[in-house]
Amino acid sequence: MALGSELLTANPSLGDRVTMERLPHRLDRLVQWMEENSLDATVAFGAVNAAHLGSYARYYGGPAGIVVGRDRSRTLVVMYDEVPVAQELGDADVVLPYGERGFGLNLNPLPLLADVVAGVGTVKSAKRIGFSDELGGMADLLRSGSDAEQVDAGPTLHRIRMLKDEDELVKVLHSYELAWMAQAKVGELAQQPGVTEIELFSAALSTAQNANGAPIEWLCDMLSGPLTSKVCCPIHVASPRAVEDGDPVVTDIALGAHGYSATQPRRTSAAPTPRCRRCASGCSRSWRRRVPSWYPATPPRPSSTRSTAQFWSRSRAGSSPTTADTASRSRRSRTRTSSPPTTRRWRTGCCWPSSRASTSTAATVPAWRTSSW
Repeated sequence: MALGSELLTANPSLGDRVTMERLPHRLDRLVQWMEENSLDATVAFGAVNAAHLGSYARYYGGPAGIVVGRDRSRTLVVMYDEVPVAQELGDADVVLPYGERGFGLNLNPLPLLADVVAGVGTVKSAKRIGFSDELGGMADLLRSGSDAEQVDAGPTLHRIRMLKDEDELVKVLHSYELAWMAQAKVGELAQQPGVTEIELFSAALSTAQNANGAPIEWLCDMLSGPLTSKVCCPIHVASPRAVEDGDPVVTDIALGAHGYSATQPRRTSAAPTPRCRRCASGCSRSWRRRVPSWYPATPPRPSSTRSTAQFWSRSRAGSSPTTADTASRSRRSRTRTSSPPTTRRWRTGCCWPSSRASTSTAATVPAWRTSSW
């Protein structure tokens, strides 16, 4: 058992957790589109299409293609050495190889992939096919072996992907659980004195990857202290900077497992110093006073236009919980999302900046972004 995998959802389905009416399976939706457009098959190239239509995803897998017939039959075409893995992990009815042994020795394998796909029975006999290419250049390569008219299936497949089947939702949940575990590890280690950004980055990756039991796709922003104003990579990447007591730590994780992705941003704080504990209540009061001064007043959702007018009239008079001063600022600019650019200053050993200074929305993360994370 992979380390941490006992914390992951083990059920292969979501059961009664899916309360909405079940949609037709994605293959049924694709076949319906094919019938409406008089298509004999759909040919799709690339990792996303292989994962979506064939349930096959492999870390650093080679270029792949999949053919879906009007009878829902699926033929997956992968590099020669990947066939046993694709047969084990994927759901295709048939898995065909292209090329020869020796992964990566052929520097231009796409013509070989196109030849094998063109030789699939449903493609060879087809007059019109749906076509989607994520690899680039496959349309002309496929025409060299198939005379079928190609109809763009990209927009249709994109619409189908927007509505997930239950097996896809299980994989999405799995990826989110990995991201949550990684964030929990960052929150735990951030309390240790002297821990560095790159150590937090590495710990988050190893936690998620070990729990998955296989390599994952990984992207992570890791920023701490005043460096949170740099927002994200490539402006700032995890560095040897030691997280100081009371520093905010902003972590934004995007990962992929089994062909499906999750993203999970979070803000935590390193263990506060005694000085930070003493001034915490004062900092909070200060920020509560400052935030309304550059954020627009947000009215409740009224039941009528008249109640909206009443709300704003009371706001102008200062009789609502929103002060007249804030309402005035709100009328001038209700879409303002950050404070005026000024110089950012940090209190030594304190988790809050000493002014509302910011050059971007993300720079004020320690003060207000946590509520949405």
